[in-house]
Amino acid sequence: MLDYSTILMRIERTTKSLDQKCLHKKFVGFNSEIAQMHSDLTLLAMWAVNQEASDIFNDLMGVEE
Repeated sequence: MLDYSTILMRIERTTKSLDQKCLHKKFVGFNSEIAQMHSDLTLLAMWAVNQEASDIFNDLMGVEE
């Protein structure tokens, strides 16, 4: 599973790129960057759910991290 920081850094880079495209009215690649961000946000949500499930399982099994 990916580390959340990798996903967040990619989201940050994409956000900055979209900001520049909007600022300079250069929209080539705009839709693909939106799609990439959507994918990254989905991965981030999956990571969070996985972490929560792992925490719940560890609590039930009495495992301390």
